[in-house]
Amino acid sequence: MASRKLLIIQVDSLLKECSKYAVNLLEFQRMKQNDARVTFFKHMNNILNSTTLSLILAHKYLGSSNLKEIHREYSLSPRLYDYDAEIKYFDQIVMNGYFLFIFNTLEHAVRLIYKGYNKKSQNQQNSFSPMCKEITKDLGLKKRDSFIDLITYLRNSFHNNGLFVQARNLKRRNIQWNGTIYYFNENRPIKESKGDIWLSFVPISKEIITFFNDIINSDKVKKFRYYPDATEPIRL
Repeated sequence: MASRKLLIIQVDSLLKECSKYAVNLLEFQRMKQNDARVTFFKHMNNILNSTTLSLILAHKYLGSSNLKEIHREYSLSPRLYDYDAEIKYFDQIVMNGYFLFIFNTLEHAVRLIYKGYNKKSQNQQNSFSPMCKEITKDLGLKKRDSFIDLITYLRNSFHNNGLFVQARNLKRRNIQWNGTIYYFNENRPIKESKGDIWLSFVPISKEIITFFNDIINSDKVKKFRYYPDATEPIRL
C-alpha cells in the first residue's frame, strides 16, 4: 500500500482540478447543471472527496491499536482475520471503489455525448473500448489505444475480485503505458512493474480527465449546446 499521506495530497489535487473545470463550464460557458460535461466533473469531485476522506480516516484511525479500541467501543462481532488483514481489506475496498466509480463516470458521460453528437451511434459500437477508439478517430483526437485497453482490462479485473479473467475481446497480455508495464495473466491478480497499483491510479485519473476534456473541446461535440444527463439533479 502506498503512503496514504502521499495519496491524500495527490487525490486532493485532482479534486481541485475537477472543481476548476466544473466552475468554468458552469460560470463561464454557461452550461446547465445537468449537462453531461458538467456532471462528469461533479461526479469526479464526489468520488475524489469520498476517497480523500476514506484515506484520511484510515491514516488517522486505522492502526492496529486504534482498530482494537473501535471494536471494543462499538461491540463489533469477531472477524475472520486479524487487525492487519482488516486494514488491508479496507484499503482494497477503497481502491476498488475509487477506480470503478471513476471508470463508470467516464463511461456514462462518454456514452451520453457520443449519442448526442453522433445520431448513428445506436447502430455502432456498444462495447466501451471499441466505442472510445472510434470516438478518438472520429473527433481527430490523440490516439490512446493502449490507455483505453488498460482501463478496460483494469475494469474487467476489478469485476472479478482483482483477478484478470479472459473474455471474448480481452486476452492475456502485458500493457505498457506511462512508463509502467501492467501484467494481465489468466486468473492472476493484476501486477505492475513499479510494484503498487495504487500509485498508478493518480496518473490514470489525470489521463481520464485529459481524455474527457479533449472530447468535450472537439469541434463536433461543441456544435451541440446541451447533452442532458437524466441521472443528475439540477442543483449542484
